[in-house]
Amino acid sequence: MIEPHFAKLETDFWELENLILRQQQPEKITLPEPGKLKNIQPGQAVKMVFLLVLQQQGQDPKIIREKMWVLVTEVTAGYLRGYLDNQPKSTADMASGMEVFFLPENILEISFPPQEYFEQRIRTFGEK
Repeated sequence: MIEPHFAKLETDFWELENLILRQQQPEKITLPEPGKLKNIQPGQAVKMVFLLVLQQQGQDPKIIREKMWVLVTEVTAGYLRGYLDNQPKSTADMASGMEVFFLPENILEISFPPQEYFEQRIRTFGEK
């Protein structure tokens, strides 16, 4: 079993937003139903909100949000694992194919990509 690494802003310069907490703020978002979150399976794709630290020369770092898709490859009792499916627009420090560990509270949207697409992308990323 792989030991999960959950990214943190302080050390990795990105992390996944806890959307359950964000939903409690005035800016409301619509999340998948809890039953759908409990039934996520490998082969699905999930959209999540990535918090990214951007550092521009001569300026204070700022945190921005970018929504990105992750292809789910593993579901366990404690976490989910997958690979970033798109290239981030805001940073070159992350790339398509990067491994991502996440929790149900990070998921904004669930999708069902065609099986051929999923398998081809995972082969590209080198999943065994």
